[in-house]
Amino acid sequence: MKLQEVTMHLVEVAQKEGPEAYLSDAILYLELFGILAIGWQWIKQGVKVAELKQAQSKSYSAEFLQSKMYALQYFFEYEIPKTESLITRLKSSNRVTMQATKDEIL
Repeated sequence: MKLQEVTMHLVEVAQKEGPEAYLSDAILYLELFGILAIGWQWIKQGVKVAELKQAQSKSYSAEFLQSKMYALQYFFEYEIPKTESLITRLKSSNRVTMQATKDEIL
């Protein structure tokens, strides 16, 4: 839901302020989108790992399956929280990256 809000906000920025303002933080938008896309892949893997653990699968060792769960937990504890600051930045109306003139950039 938050990704949709940010996307709609950026569409409004494009309409009101033009493409330069819209694209000024494009890399941050791509980073946000990437973190969320990878998060979905971890959720899918986590569901599969849980199924394999419950079925006591002999295809993978218990240690391997647990390592996948630790990696999933790491991602959700260390990477997903970054999305909040990206969302805050992307929704900001302060266009700091567009304020400096060519002469002011060293």
